[in-house]
Amino acid sequence: MPGPRSEREARRGSAEAPDALERIASEAREYRVPVPDNVPVPLVRRVRSLEVKQFLCGVLAGGVVGACTGPLKNLQTRVIAQKGGRTAAEVASTAVRNRALRDSILSAGLKMPIIMTALNRGIQFYTFETTKAWLSRANQNHPRTFRLPESVPPSSVAGGAAGLAATLLMYPFSAVSDHMSLQPGKYAGLRHALVGVTQQYGASQLFRGVVPKLASMVPASAINFLVFDSLKEEIKRRRNGKDPSAAHTLVAGALAGATSTIITHPFELCRREINMSLLPKHATPTGGHLEYNSLPQAMRGIWRKEGVKGLYRGVLPSLIELVPATAIGFLAYEMGKRVMVAEGQEGRDEVKG
Repeated sequence: MPGPRSEREARRGSAEAPDALERIASEAREYRVPVPDNVPVPLVRRVRSLEVKQFLCGVLAGGVVGACTGPLKNLQTRVIAQKGGRTAAEVASTAVRNRALRDSILSAGLKMPIIMTALNRGIQFYTFETTKAWLSRANQNHPRTFRLPESVPPSSVAGGAAGLAATLLMYPFSAVSDHMSLQPGKYAGLRHALVGVTQQYGASQLFRGVVPKLASMVPASAINFLVFDSLKEEIKRRRNGKDPSAAHTLVAGALAGATSTIITHPFELCRREINMSLLPKHATPTGGHLEYNSLPQAMRGIWRKEGVKGLYRGVLPSLIELVPATAIGFLAYEMGKRVMVAEGQEGRDEVKG
């Protein structure tokens, strides 16, 4: 039976508990934007899983990015395919004179890039957050967690895993999207294009070029998340623990996007060349006669014909597309988390709802 002293301590602890919770809530409000009770946020208040909310934030970020950069992605595809010119300026100049090309870049087929980008970013952010949380348990000597060497940042491994998962899950749709973009009007929609490409080239061709895509996407994603996460933590340290401002987030995202794009562009170029070698000659000058079936073969072929400069063909529209896309994506994701996820709760399976 507890004595009088233990009973007094228990009563004092229970009295202090509400004060402690209120203090924690007050501190959380300093760093997150709380959702007012009278504002119905769709899909937020009924969802309790932290992972689902992180995925939804990623989908939101991807949708914003896809809407902002869809035309730039179409422009980049045409530069790589040399359809309308060999540089972004040449393709843009041709588009001014050619209404069909202009419409295909600015409006046609934007629905597909928006949907694909939304799903891709959702998978990336979900995988990154869950993998990083799993790896972070190693710091607490969790017995079931693989311990990374101290020289390997968890954010780089989690970022690589995010790129791997998103690429493998979304690659068939990316390959079909390239066919739809370069042959506008041939397919009525995604399902029609998926069936048509499969029937014409075989199901295995949906993963044609996946190795160079992985070779570009996995390190690009690792660099993206590593650079952004490192800059974010440094900014938070300088701001005494407060989240980075919108301007800070945009700059950090832009630096991450520029770094990863410059390093990995040759691999992405080879991936698209491999896919485009399947297309008929009338679709693109590179189609119908190239026989690039592997990353080394494509790399050697481009090097012999165009040199180092050829490996960076289309890098300018890639930078124009990916740098703002990365910056906007990280900003939209962080803003989404401020609405959906309460401060300090990402380490536990609790969310604000």
